[in-house]
Amino acid sequence: MGSTLRTRGEGEAEQMMSEPAPGIAWTSAKGSFARPVAEHALALTLATLRHLPERARVDAIVDPVAGY
Repeated sequence: MGSTLRTRGEGEAEQMMSEPAPGIAWTSAKGSFARPVAEHALALTLATLRHLPERARVDAIVDPVAGY
């Protein structure tokens, strides 16, 4: 038996998305991690803004380890 390459016709992809196959249950975890993700985004924002005013006023970037 040979394999056949089949391309989708116009509109067939939309039809497949709108009509689930019989006997298949589709589930979604939408929103289950919304709060932790929002808290993490807020923490990253606050961490970025912590030293922003003093870093915005510097004249040059100085590496404390290298000394330049």
